[in-house]
Amino acid sequence: MGGEGGFRRDGWHCYTVLINRITRVGCIAVIAATTLSACGSDGPDAYTAPETTEADATESDANAAEPDASDVPTGTDSPAEPAAPAEPGEPVEVKALDNTFIEEEVDVAVGTEVVWKNGGRNDHDIVPVADGESWGVGIDAFHPGDEYSYTFSEPGEYAYYCTIHGTADVGMTGTIIVN
Repeated sequence: MGGEGGFRRDGWHCYTVLINRITRVGCIAVIAATTLSACGSDGPDAYTAPETTEADATESDANAAEPDASDVPTGTDSPAEPAAPAEPGEPVEVKALDNTFIEEEVDVAVGTEVVWKNGGRNDHDIVPVADGESWGVGIDAFHPGDEYSYTFSEPGEYAYYCTIHGTADVGMTGTIIVN
């Protein structure tokens, strides 16, 4: 049988050991990549500001004007103060994107419909922080591209979060302030 203790180290044995090690390393790499990608950015989408070219920048400098209130936020902007409450009958949009809600805090008038749009690549949900609230949407109904809407008929502060990307206090959270 050769070798010490009857153990034979031929080419086949070395090949099998090598394949087993490669398989283990490959499995670990796949698991790590899958785990890390679940918490990654949703990536570019319809809510991402377009890139500016040098020609656009030159034209913009020539026409320097105050920023338009309809500019789409990039998710890194934080307004100095919340916008005035929307008038009833005028739906207000909140985007679920990049593991955050944009805008995180929204002021609306009583009777305003708030529309959440999942504009990213990840599933999300909307869960009210307060116990006993009947609004919100589950993961099974808020996939990328889906919308959920709710009309707030009572004044108050309505805090919510995504259970996939946060908790009631930290992470993907938002508040609707109804006046």
